[in-house]
Amino acid sequence: MRNNHNNKTKNLIVISGIIISAFFGFLAFRQFQWAALYQAIMNMDPFLFVASGLLMIISFNLRAFRWKFFLPQNSIFTFGSRLSGIALGYFFSNILPGRLGDLIRPAYLSRTNHQKFQICFYSIVLERVWELVLFVMLALFFFKLSSIRLMEALAVNYYFLAVVFATGVLFLIFVRPILRVVANLSERYKLRFIYKPVRDILDAFTIGIHPRHFFLIIFLSIAIFFIEGLFFVCLIRSVGISIGLANGFMVMIISALSIMLPSAPAAVGVFHYFCQLSLVIFGVEKNLALSAAILIHAYMFVFDLIFALVCFALSPLRYRFFFSGDYLTKEQEN
Repeated sequence: MRNNHNNKTKNLIVISGIIISAFFGFLAFRQFQWAALYQAIMNMDPFLFVASGLLMIISFNLRAFRWKFFLPQNSIFTFGSRLSGIALGYFFSNILPGRLGDLIRPAYLSRTNHQKFQICFYSIVLERVWELVLFVMLALFFFKLSSIRLMEALAVNYYFLAVVFATGVLFLIFVRPILRVVANLSERYKLRFIYKPVRDILDAFTIGIHPRHFFLIIFLSIAIFFIEGLFFVCLIRSVGISIGLANGFMVMIISALSIMLPSAPAAVGVFHYFCQLSLVIFGVEKNLALSAAILIHAYMFVFDLIFALVCFALSPLRYRFFFSGDYLTKEQEN
């Protein structure tokens, strides 16, 4: 009965995502003149086009480096496996519904480094919560800097941004004590399906994040945000759209928020509509705005595919990931 219920829920999510994508895709493409896309491609600046790819490569590498600090410090997780895991995660998020790439990442990392899945998945949870906090803080900051007049009345000041930032830091500091409470309560009430994975995580993360690593995490996270914002700015400007830095970052922020909606794989339709909408807000002509949105989306999809294939092809553990059965030894299981 439970499996049937879960299958119905998954099917409902997939169907609703397709409907939402179709709705926003219709709004975006209903009066689109495809000649505008051809013209935008012909007029693209090759220098900015290449620079966008370099920015993406830097972002992926910084993400792989930062991931190290969300993993157990007494375990060895190779940089190559972290980079490949990120590349595969982004690629599978593009072709599977529900951003399932965030499950591929820890699955790949656990198999290639002989670690338990829940330990690697926990690192993803830490990373995502921290990224969400920082994203909210920087998004509000750029809302105030942008030329969106609606945001002038936004009741946001530096004290509020400091509180948001402190919330993220406190989460990273106190997450282990919180997990201990969860483990103790689940053990008391004999909830083994909660207790065992939480205990495995606590056993793996014998120490919290080192204080000096907080500064690295903060620096790397801000750097990743700015590099990915510059990626959007470069691609937008490559098609001849003159846009300010803060406004370009707002296009990235609105586009990133849009993909949180249920949608078809790769947020088709949803991404295009909201990316176009954000550009139109800044005075870009509608057909040119949608052309830029199509090119940004296609660029990210193709880049993620090529980068994932390159990383996976260079990984000596690629066959083990797909064809190994039990990747944990008896000693590790015990």
